[in-house]
Amino acid sequence: MTGPSLAIDVAGMPRPQPRARTVTRGGKTRTISTTGPAVRWKSIVSATVSAAIRETGWACIESGPVSLGLVFRFPTKDPERWGRPRSAVRNGDFDNMAKLVTDALVTCRVMGDDGQVANAVVWQVWVPGEDAGCSITVERLNDAVLPWASCWRARGQGAASGVAQKETGPCGAGDEDDGLGVPSWLG
Repeated sequence: MTGPSLAIDVAGMPRPQPRARTVTRGGKTRTISTTGPAVRWKSIVSATVSAAIRETGWACIESGPVSLGLVFRFPTKDPERWGRPRSAVRNGDFDNMAKLVTDALVTCRVMGDDGQVANAVVWQVWVPGEDAGCSITVERLNDAVLPWASCWRARGQGAASGVAQKETGPCGAGDEDDGLGVPSWLG
């Protein structure tokens, strides 16, 4: 189901992509979308990604679906929290964290456009201070039908009975999960 993959480890303090804001100075108004710590983090991500591309000879995935895995590692001095999931306590929504990294991946030509991401898994975890950073995995996906999506293909081939079903999952499956937050219809 997947093609070539690229694994990159970026050291440093992960930062989110800030929302664009307007600043007026000296009567001139301009829009700022990346400032301070985010600029530094994006620079570190870009430099590390560029080095990985040179080392591996990675060819840009110009088109087609891509799978993206991101593990953001945040420092804490509390050993009881190491390895545990982190929720955004002050800032750093997962989508803003991912946006900064995907923008860097596109700029560095890992993929042609961030709209190619068809699958993404994003984790935020606590780690000892020296382990802060982000692990990035990018994989080219082939266009095979996903095993859990075969019901749609069956419906498209006239398999629908016309009887109303309770649809809690994508194909009428229940929404039970495996304890990790993964719905049963995905596994």
